[in-house]
Amino acid sequence: MPAPGGARGQTAGGFGGGPLNIEVRGEGPDLLLVHGFGTSRKVWEPLLPHLGGFRLWLLDLPGHGESPWSPGALTMEALIEALSSLPLREAWGMGWSMGGLILAAFAQRFPGRISRLFMVASTPRFLQGPDWPWGLDPDVFHGFRRELREHPGKVLRRFAALQVQGAEGGREAFKGLLDALSWACPGALEEGMALLEDTDLR
Repeated sequence: MPAPGGARGQTAGGFGGGPLNIEVRGEGPDLLLVHGFGTSRKVWEPLLPHLGGFRLWLLDLPGHGESPWSPGALTMEALIEALSSLPLREAWGMGWSMGGLILAAFAQRFPGRISRLFMVASTPRFLQGPDWPWGLDPDVFHGFRRELREHPGKVLRRFAALQVQGAEGGREAFKGLLDALSWACPGALEEGMALLEDTDLR
């Protein structure tokens, strides 16, 4: 585990595909940052100058960034188990999109581990339903899944565009998301899609 101040390190995390890549920076209250579908810990870079009062835990999800992947590594159960192995108590948590879902599920299972949760471009359920109008249209989502195997780069760009649609400064935010795209391995992308479709934390 890296010492406070900025070294990058590896922790076993229990994902099955190998160690989970985590970068720890700074000192102060612990803040765990979990990126979203298809990106990496780099998605947080524009925000980091404003988080100087925290000890930041920036992780790459399995099959994203510098973390390896194996089948089953990006299921919700595996993710919760891996996060539970981190030496964090009453930490703050911030999750982007799919990362928000993951942290919310972890906080539900282990309420003493996350004291404050911030969800960015994230909701308790990703897809719309008869009683949930705020998510993504299921037809659009299933179109993404069909395209994923043949055109993963195109799907990631469309996914990024949806996340900043209607936002102030959306064009700049979109460019930042493109920079953070990790071109995650196809298996990880498919498991991430399944996680988004199946998770309902309401």
